[in-house]
Amino acid sequence: KGNSIFAAYSFWDTTHLYHYGISRSTDKGVTWSPTALSNTTDSLQAYSLAANSSFIFAGTKNGVYRSSSNGDAWTPVPSGYTFMVQSIAVNNSYIFAGTYIFDGCVGYNTPKIYRSSDNGDSWAAINDSIFATTLAVSGTDLFAISMDPANLYKKYGLYRSSDNGMTWKDVLSFPLSGIAISGDTIIISTSPNGNAGNILFSADKGATWTQTEGVCVATSNLVVNNGYLFTVDLGGNIWRRPLVGL
Repeated sequence: KGNSIFAAYSFWDTTHLYHYGISRSTDKGVTWSPTALSNTTDSLQAYSLAANSSFIFAGTKNGVYRSSSNGDAWTPVPSGYTFMVQSIAVNNSYIFAGTYIFDGCVGYNTPKIYRSSDNGDSWAAINDSIFATTLAVSGTDLFAISMDPANLYKKYGLYRSSDNGMTWKDVLSFPLSGIAISGDTIIISTSPNGNAGNILFSADKGATWTQTEGVCVATSNLVVNNGYLFTVDLGGNIWRRPLVGL
């Protein structure tokens, strides 16, 4: 947002304590500092980030949090109920939140995608069949990577909505793990369950797909920046490839 980059993190320290939070960089990623939502309890573990002109939104294990101070302070949105937000995205004047697990020790809720048109002050469920582990925006289109409701650890497809989430079209029906978008170009990774997979791309918003040659990596993280596609494998290695000639 602006000149700042935000990243959600989680890690074990040398004393085997888990740390969660969101860090911020103001020098293009050279150095990082914790925001106010850092070193939190497990209940505030952050899974996803999105921003519009007014707020930064964080999808956490305990609902959506937002910041109007570039991460210096965070407040929970007044949803009136608690849900785990695995994915979050901003499209036009709407904020979307993909939820699926209510309590991992007790049971699972019905998968829902929620939408807000007032910066998170109120939410409405718009879909109860897609386990949206990842949400991404291309122009007026919203894309969702979905889990199989019968097996929460198997991602199984890509969906597209052109009416702000009211209806969805099945684009791909096999396990996926990550998505990045640059204009009309959609890039996806096919490495479910930690297995190495391929990188596919579409220049026509998912109508046709091409496999990238010479790429086989286990990743769920894809980022496009300054003409390059970046990904991180399970060993922590960062890979880069130009978008031209992808």
